[in-house]
Amino acid sequence: MKDIIAFILLSVYTTAEFMAYMPQIIQLLRTKSADDISLSSWIIWIISYVCYLIYVLIESPDLGVIFIISLGLFFCIIVTILTAYYKRRKKHEHKHK
Repeated sequence: MKDIIAFILLSVYTTAEFMAYMPQIIQLLRTKSADDISLSSWIIWIISYVCYLIYVLIESPDLGVIFIISLGLFFCIIVTILTAYYKRRKKHEHKHK
């Protein structure tokens, strides 16, 4: 029973985490703007995920947990790349006006 509850909780967490990143990614792609997004916050999230992933790999290399951390890291990297791209693009456009 404990394993079933743990699996359900992990599934809900994974789904919620995936869904939490999607609005930000969609907003960036739709507006092509990152004006209100802090790039430094997303870089800190990436560092956090990398540290957590290394910790899990050292302490208890559970494939399910590694997958979930990697998924979060992947989405953080996507948001960070999009944010940096749109901030740089806007800066470049202002130089040429």
